Amino acid sequence: METPSNLKDNTVDELKSLITANANSAEIYRNASDLAKSSGLTDLFRSIAVQRESNAKDLQQALALTGETKQYETSLAEPLQSWFMKVRDKFQSEEEVGLLSELERSEDRILHAYQDALKETAGSPLNKRLHEQITGVKKHHDQIRDMRDAAKARS
Repeated sequence: METPSNLKDNTVDELKSLITANANSAEIYRNASDLAKSSGLTDLFRSIAVQRESNAKDLQQALALTGETKQYETSLAEPLQSWFMKVRDKFQSEEEVGLLSELERSEDRILHAYQDALKETAGSPLNKRLHEQITGVKKHHDQIRDMRDAAKARS
């Protein structure tokens, strides 16, 4: 039987994946807050980065109960996306739409990662925690999507 200190291998793998996804997302939002032109967007992006860092730390603590001590951080692919966002922002005339479009793609990735993890870890003692976290992820996903759509409509 799976317990918080004795998780199945696939649950551990999903946790590692979500820790990395949250760390990547936090980094992307920190970069986006530097690129944002309005203080409202800057504050929102920083807030989302803090939430994603909190998610990653929470999941890391859950993983530590299994004896896993390695810290999981951003992957190579996401820093490249962050770099691309900066370059794209410099050359794109509709800066806000471009930035929000990139963030919405990032939100799609993390939302899908949570959905996949929930399917793979059904019945796990961590499932409740993942459901709690996906609620915030979904909220920000929808918020960024709606902001992107509104910015497109204005341009």
